[in-house]
Amino acid sequence: MNWKMMRSLYRWLVISSASVALIYTIVTDLRPFQWTMVIFAALSIYLSNYRVETSKSTFIVLLPLALPALISFGPVWASVIAIISLLSRDEVKRPLPVIMFNDAMITLCVVVAAKVYVLLGGEIGSFHLTGRETIAFFAAGLVFELVNAIIMVTWKIFRDKAYGTIGESYLNYVWHIIRPFLFSTTLGGAALIAYQDYYIIGLLVVFFAALKLREVFMSVEVDEHYRNNAISDVLQAVYAKDAYFRRHLENVARYSLLVAKDFESLDFDIKTFSQAVVYHDIGKLEIPEKILRSPAQLTPEQWKIMKTHPTLGANFINGLKVFNDHQRKMARDIAFFHHERIDGLGYPNHLKGTQIPISARIVAVADSWDAMTTNRPYREALPAAEAKEELRKGKGTQFDPRVVDAFLKAIEKEEKRERRRREKYEAAEKTWHGRLWHKMFWRWN
Repeated sequence: MNWKMMRSLYRWLVISSASVALIYTIVTDLRPFQWTMVIFAALSIYLSNYRVETSKSTFIVLLPLALPALISFGPVWASVIAIISLLSRDEVKRPLPVIMFNDAMITLCVVVAAKVYVLLGGEIGSFHLTGRETIAFFAAGLVFELVNAIIMVTWKIFRDKAYGTIGESYLNYVWHIIRPFLFSTTLGGAALIAYQDYYIIGLLVVFFAALKLREVFMSVEVDEHYRNNAISDVLQAVYAKDAYFRRHLENVARYSLLVAKDFESLDFDIKTFSQAVVYHDIGKLEIPEKILRSPAQLTPEQWKIMKTHPTLGANFINGLKVFNDHQRKMARDIAFFHHERIDGLGYPNHLKGTQIPISARIVAVADSWDAMTTNRPYREALPAAEAKEELRKGKGTQFDPRVVDAFLKAIEKEEKRERRRREKYEAAEKTWHGRLWHKMFWRWN
């Protein structure tokens, strides 16, 4: 497939669609110029230069002013204000097609949001805090974010030659749409009411409030971005040492998260767990490669060295600066205690039962499952049915019975979901359009 051609076609499709939509809107709904539009444009330019880039999303500060501009001045002038706000110092250095694509994307966001607002009973030119208009306003904000996300994720699929289900790619963005949408749209509503009631003074008050809230949001997002990058850097180092080892870390993290929600409490939160679990075997970075890659079962001397990896991992985590105290404790507990057993025969401290942190008890089950169901140099992977039986045998001795039950239930759900996906895939393969869709966008993994 010619991905370069597809990217070019997609880019010009977006540009053409936005051009047609804008021209039609100019012909049918162009409103008189107002000098306050200049104030909106200036504030939008200022805000757009303070985006927060993270590993997963960008906090868009344009929306709190784009929505008030849309309702106050109409979609044409709101589009112009939004396009002007994108003309930052970095933006103008980009190739012309890229600038046009970004302008087209923001124009489509504005025009489609305007249509939704009017269809749901909103009136361009005025806003009243009634139930109907409030619903229309929030719906317009959501549509603004959705259009932006759909255009961007489709572009990323073409750009990165990404495979996998398109549906999953879009769904992965849902949370990252909802979070800025709720905050930005609420702030936009406050800006609109302040502007209507107190004119420019009210708008400026909300503007400075937005700046302050942006700073708070930035501090949280940048901290998370830094932490996620640190995790990624560690995984890259692991990959350089042993490709299997990295897959093992990722698999155990994924399996652990399947059941973690069943044990969430004040002392055990999922977000911290998801960031800490990937470090569970990080101590193996300091184990000699000839032991890690041994084609045979380890000798007693080698096994003695291998059993030091929980302590090595805990020491490694103690030196990390990306965690706060709570996060560091959970990561250290997982690394240090995930080879303990419920009956006290584990290592390194021979803890029993609930002396073992719940995070480590969860990882112990996930770790064993991945070890049993993955091919190793000295043995082939066990069938899923046998691996399940081994977990059941270990209930109350090696593993926490509650964790095993929750894990097996989650695995069965995953297996059912995978069977349904495969059945749909195979059914679609029987049709010409299904085969074409799969060839372009969906490779079975």
